[in-house]
Amino acid sequence: VDEVHRCKDGKTQQSKFVMGITRGKEWVLALTGTPIVNKPIDLIPQLFIIQQESHFGGYKGFINRYCEGSNQASNLKELNYLMHKHCFYRREKKEVLKDLPDKMRNIVRVDINNRAEYNKAEQHLIDYLRENLKKTEGEINKSLRGETMVLIGILKKISARGKVDDVLEHINEVVEAGEKIVVFAWHKEMVAEIKKAIPEAVTIVGDDNMEARQKAVDDFQKDPKTQVIICNIKSGGVGITLTASSRVAFIELPWHPADCEQCEDRCHRIGQKDSVQCTYFLGHETIDEYIYGIIEKKRAIVNQVTGGEDNVETNMVDEFINLFMKDKN
Repeated sequence: VDEVHRCKDGKTQQSKFVMGITRGKEWVLALTGTPIVNKPIDLIPQLFIIQQESHFGGYKGFINRYCEGSNQASNLKELNYLMHKHCFYRREKKEVLKDLPDKMRNIVRVDINNRAEYNKAEQHLIDYLRENLKKTEGEINKSLRGETMVLIGILKKISARGKVDDVLEHINEVVEAGEKIVVFAWHKEMVAEIKKAIPEAVTIVGDDNMEARQKAVDDFQKDPKTQVIICNIKSGGVGITLTASSRVAFIELPWHPADCEQCEDRCHRIGQKDSVQCTYFLGHETIDEYIYGIIEKKRAIVNQVTGGEDNVETNMVDEFINLFMKDKN
């Protein structure tokens, strides 16, 4: 079962089908680079798929022992020990690709140039939360979550627009130095905006067919004149090789760090000869800093469970509501 972490919720049809297919099999091999994408509870369907749940106390035993506390994560060292003892075999990239150069991350905080627009949108979100949290008496219901995510998406996009000039300056510096660069954005509109400023760049977005996608990759990899490729995070973050560049820039953050690593690793893979430098542009005092902080907190949980440097999908909504309301009351 490849990418078994997609079965992180036992209630989904996907998880039910996989558990049904694997039930009673003598051998089940589950593969994933990110066994936990949010919290330890994500492991439960995976343990049932590989028929190892009994070592962890079954469903109720696992919940009671490893999903307690404010972060729904407890006794993580013990969980790490039991996983390695019974069912978890891990090899990190640095162990199997020993000649691969290092990968480095740089965080650049940017004073966005559309602060008034951002502040207005942020205040709208705060007002919305205040009004609706009163209505629900503190309960965060499904409709509130959905509307909150829409408003958070608007904040992300405004912040991204406010960083464009700084990102373009960075891209130009890399190009003028004779290097190539890979730029990642979450929204297709941001890909188009950067492309408008750099017409000679190639792009990869979700609307591209396989031929257009492959041509963009080939041009970037083989043509010395094609120095910039701009990718949508979901569309360009997997399944392609961009080792012609050792420079990666993010104008927007995805919702979880596993996507970040996937994007970085388009350059940091076999064939890369240089240290890969990954630059994250965060809008100062914007949603970007909230997202990055939450990602780092979740990353720490995963590291304790796996004993490695894996990443974690973040269930953002409750975290954001708490962050916005805590300091704005």
